[in-house]
Amino acid sequence: DDEKEMTFLWPFSSSTTEDHHDDNNGSPINESTPLHLSVSDSSMLEDIAEPPMIDFLEDDEKEMTLGRRLALKLMDKSWYNPQAAKDDQTSLIGSDNVPTRMRSQDLGPPSLEKAWAYFEHFALSRYISDDSAGKQNGKKSEPGHHELKTKLYHPFTTPHKDLGDFGLGVGLYFSIIRYVSLLTLICGLISIGNIMFFDSDDYLPESYRLDLPIHMRGSAACTKTSWVPCPTCECVPDGMRMTADELKDSVYLPAGRCKLQNNVTYALRNECGEIPLRVGLTHLITVVVFLV
Repeated sequence: DDEKEMTFLWPFSSSTTEDHHDDNNGSPINESTPLHLSVSDSSMLEDIAEPPMIDFLEDDEKEMTLGRRLALKLMDKSWYNPQAAKDDQTSLIGSDNVPTRMRSQDLGPPSLEKAWAYFEHFALSRYISDDSAGKQNGKKSEPGHHELKTKLYHPFTTPHKDLGDFGLGVGLYFSIIRYVSLLTLICGLISIGNIMFFDSDDYLPESYRLDLPIHMRGSAACTKTSWVPCPTCECVPDGMRMTADELKDSVYLPAGRCKLQNNVTYALRNECGEIPLRVGLTHLITVVVFLV
């Protein structure tokens, strides 16, 4: 009575059926010929019909996100999990009677445990971490993959070669970030000499440098200034806009560096030290290295 019969389609295409024996009726087996298989053991039939599933609720706690681990710790608190206040609510963690993959109408009462498991296995990216997977081990898994063990991609220790699993654009983006970071580091090392010069007394006395913000130390910012008379200069009239090239070829001074006092025009002059030629050459080398 337990004997059951299953029907399969022969897995070979019609182009290869000539190499196979005929069936019991003398007809050649092709891709549309059904193959009847009798199985007396019902448990064996179930194994053939569906491979064993991994219960997402039994994930190793060390492989969970911090949020999921915290949620599991608070699962028995009614202010976090309203279901915990109900006497008939039981934990679904590790339950053999409630499978992870079932029809939505059979899910029963809401479960935060299952919600977090769904989030990690369907919404977050995971990779196959199973020695029995062969060449598929380490590859990106499909959402909800339940036949092989999977792990979440680590935000810090994921190898660069695995970023290509998310698409060519993602891998290319992080490759560019890596090379640009290395390039800016090299340019920064080349500019150490200039930084030391601008942070020395040869360019700006220490009393003035202490007034600069931290992020401007070692820059060409000059706060040692004084107002000097400039009879041939004129201040830019209010409402008049001029470009840098226009200011360079005119007698006008930009706003903030010019003032009129007692009918005399004053200009704001920088009194920082003279910049040597080597500083300019270092800047030039840095630009060339960055562009090349």
